[in-house]
Formats: sequence, structure tokens, C-alpha cells
Amino acid sequence: MHIGSGMGLAVTERLVSLGWNVAVVDFNQKRGEEVQKAFGSKVLFIKRNVAIYDELSSAFVETWKKWGRLDFGMFGTYMPRKPCV
Repeated sequence: MHIGSGMGLAVTERLVSLGWNVAVVDFNQKRGEEVQKAFGSKVLFIKRNVAIYDELSSAFVETWKKWGRLDFGMFGTYMPRKPCV
């Protein structure tokens, strides 16, 4: 989940409020640590570049090792301000 400030953060807040554990995967170390600190043990921050398949798949493995399950995935919440093409 991109944790900058928009949809990813809103979904994280909602899921945590419902008692879910949330793995937040992003490349922004500083912001990821801030989100993890704000939500405590309910959030696991994993620093990865999700555009790289091996990094994304290792985030799934790390999530599984932490909680032994994966119930929901949300991807593509980051929209660049400038076109990528």
C-alpha cells in the first residue's frame, strides 16, 4: 500500500480500526516508519520497490512469516502527478 497520504493511508486507518493487521509496502522508509509508529503493532512496514517482482514477492513472504496469513491485497494506490509515458 502506498502510504503517502491518500487512499493507502485511509484504507490502513480503516482496516486497523476494524482490528486487522496491515502490511504496508513502500520504498519511502521515513514515511513508512512514521505510519508504523502511528499504528503500533497492527502495522508492519516493509521497505520494497513494488515495481520489482522479486521485491514485491518477498514482501508477501515477510507478511506471511509475521502473521501466518494474507487476507487482502491492495495495489496501485499511487498515481504520479506526471504521465509515465
